[in-house]
Amino acid sequence: MGKGTNISLFLALGVSTLPSNTKILVDCTLRAKDQIYGKHVERKCKPIYRLSSTPSVPNCMSL
Repeated sequence: MGKGTNISLFLALGVSTLPSNTKILVDCTLRAKDQIYGKHVERKCKPIYRLSSTPSVPNCMSL
């Protein structure tokens, strides 16, 4: 995979009021619209994170 060939998704949440054993379910859809060739792509993800981990989906979508 070369530079500029993928999209990564990183999420941030203010966790100061949540208990340390909290799990978070993220239900999201990332869409990229190709305005030149019409080759649109869509990726659904439902990762579960613990507050001690970094919520990210590296290389979520190939371009």
